[in-house]
Amino acid sequence: GWCVAKPNEYLVVTGAGISGIFLCKKAFVKPFQRVSRFSVAPINYTLSLQAMSKEKLEFALPAVFTIGPKDEAEALTKYASLLADQAGSASSSSSLEELVRGVIEGEMRVIAASLTIEEIFQDRKNIKDNIVHGVQTELDQFGLFIYNANIKQLHDSTGSEYFQYMRLKTHEGAVNQAKVDVAEARYKGDVGEAERKGKTRAENARIEAQTVIAENERQVVIREAKLKLEIQTKSLEVNAAVAKQEAENRAKVEMAETQSKGDIGTAAMAGKTRQEASRIEAEAVVQERAQQAVVAQAKARLELETTELDKRVRLARIEAGKQAEG
Repeated sequence: GWCVAKPNEYLVVTGAGISGIFLCKKAFVKPFQRVSRFSVAPINYTLSLQAMSKEKLEFALPAVFTIGPKDEAEALTKYASLLADQAGSASSSSSLEELVRGVIEGEMRVIAASLTIEEIFQDRKNIKDNIVHGVQTELDQFGLFIYNANIKQLHDSTGSEYFQYMRLKTHEGAVNQAKVDVAEARYKGDVGEAERKGKTRAENARIEAQTVIAENERQVVIREAKLKLEIQTKSLEVNAAVAKQEAENRAKVEMAETQSKGDIGTAAMAGKTRQEASRIEAEAVVQERAQQAVVAQAKARLELETTELDKRVRLARIEAGKQAEG
């Protein structure tokens, strides 16, 4: 009759007209033919193996594997051939489970015995990869595939406390490392804060020193301007006095010349005129020398005050430099 498989099943047809087995999802079963079904749904295998390490230390190695037929033609043919004679019987699933468990336990024992207990505790991923590789190699001949594998937390066997002490050691190491990290972070924070404060003080000192230097230079410029103004004022005053004196002298000379022209024949008048002219000329010379003396004194005072200001500016800059370095 007509047979149809469920979504997670395959039909295995054997018998008349078929060489070996024929896999399909639906088929018309002819006389002298036989049909059976098998599921391709994966099955979970939970194990808690009592294994032994390279040092002959016993421990519990729990694991969970999800295994099922590989959905490929060749793998399904191998799997169907394995189940063909027992399809539909109650013992088929039990014998298959025993087969798979035997393969997994054998590989797990072999790999555990090749590693030290420390390696087993520290590198469970490597153990898992090695076990999966070894088990899959064995299951390929049956058309089975490992869809998932998980190595659970390792446990001590009765009378052994190795893993307990290793977990305590790891925990204490993590706690101590956390303390070290916190102390390191605090140290870096304190050092960073101190460095920032030091840079701030140094920058403030530098700015203050520059301000003092700029202020001193401004005062020097102002003082120089005042001195120049004072010298120019005094020079103008001296020039005005000299000009006034020269005008008076010229007036006297002109007056004397006028008087001398009015009475040229008088010898006495002529002598007086010459004496008056000599006196006026002498007074002019005196006034000119006095003017030169005033200008020389003003220049000497300007040079003295300029030297003093230069000295103050240099001292101010030296002091500002010390404050910036401090």
